[in-house]
Amino acid sequence: MEGVLPIVLLWKFNAAKMGEITFSEWDAGLRGMQANTLAQLKSAVEHAQAGFATDTASYRAFYRKVFEYLKTDGQKSVQKENALIGLHLIAAHIPVVAKFVGFLGDEACKTKVINKDQWSSLLELSRGLRPDMSNYEDDGAWPCAL
Repeated sequence: MEGVLPIVLLWKFNAAKMGEITFSEWDAGLRGMQANTLAQLKSAVEHAQAGFATDTASYRAFYRKVFEYLKTDGQKSVQKENALIGLHLIAAHIPVVAKFVGFLGDEACKTKVINKDQWSSLLELSRGLRPDMSNYEDDGAWPCAL
């Protein structure tokens, strides 16, 4: 599995930590996905990812879980470098997010961390804006970093 698929797998298995699946998470995940072979598992994960295009509630849950995966133990925010990697993997296909990733990665950007509210707001903002951002309002209620 490449790209975002390993993260989708973690999410589908309801794994508590990035890159770590316990036996109970593995067992429950395979049962929940009804996967008995590697091919079935791969197909189920690919199907889950493809479903994000139409199932916005699932994508929102996945997007929010990725924030938890990216946090360093005990931290409430995600380091900018981790946020850049995560957003690039899971949301670079969204034009507004791609622009935000460009902004965040710019040397002039002094942001050091992304908090949970900013992370969540970015997704909500991206759903309300046109790709060209022509309907963005400067005096809107979005956080300053966004």
